[in-house]
Amino acid sequence: MGGFGNRPRSLQASAINNYLQDQAEDRPASSRTAAPTARQGASTPSTAPNWLGRGNVFNNSAFDLYDVFDNNATLAGIVESGARTADGDLWGTVGYVAGHLGTPQYLPKTEVEAKCLSKLVKGVDGIAEMPKELKAYSMDSKTLLYDMLRISAADETAAWTGVRNVADYMLGLIRNGTITTDGLDGDPLWQLLMPTALAEMDIKTGEQNTLNLGTFMKNTTPDQSLGGLTPLQWQGKILNSIKTEKGARYE
Repeated sequence: MGGFGNRPRSLQASAINNYLQDQAEDRPASSRTAAPTARQGASTPSTAPNWLGRGNVFNNSAFDLYDVFDNNATLAGIVESGARTADGDLWGTVGYVAGHLGTPQYLPKTEVEAKCLSKLVKGVDGIAEMPKELKAYSMDSKTLLYDMLRISAADETAAWTGVRNVADYMLGLIRNGTITTDGLDGDPLWQLLMPTALAEMDIKTGEQNTLNLGTFMKNTTPDQSLGGLTPLQWQGKILNSIKTEKGARYE
């Protein structure tokens, strides 16, 4: 990647200025004053605009943002509007998007998708390193919470706690090899990672309901009567025990 001097002059300076001003307010001082990295290049001119950093000290976030604007101004607008959300990670999302410009199937196409992606990047450890699963969960949460359940702003915090609990649990199963997403994409992957049945059937009682947020929250909230597990985790533990017993008994 070239230095600042090789960047087009047509980039939207005012929008970038807003980003960097937010970063200056949100990030710790240590991360704002870090020395330039090799990524920033030696060709950075001494006359670079001061809105790129204090004392012309650049950081990776500025260059991530440049990459997004340079590649796709529409995408940059989607990220700026959508990822700037409560309980989200704007700068983590910018970095993720910049790092995956070569795989557009894993990038948000709407502001709501960018909002979901931002909340997942902030709330689920390591998910930004799993682009296929991150994209799936952003689509899952958009479809279930906003399209199907049509949650209100007052319900967002609770609903997203449930989504994070599901994602933490299921990604753990992927990492330890209990389940695999190899060969899966689109709807089959989305249904594996966060099936809509979580909002339709009470796992603990087996009661079938119409799609509703209350059932989703029951299934994704730790339950002391289940040893502090969520019903989803409890169900997984039972299924794993059955699989283990059957293997020992019949194989």
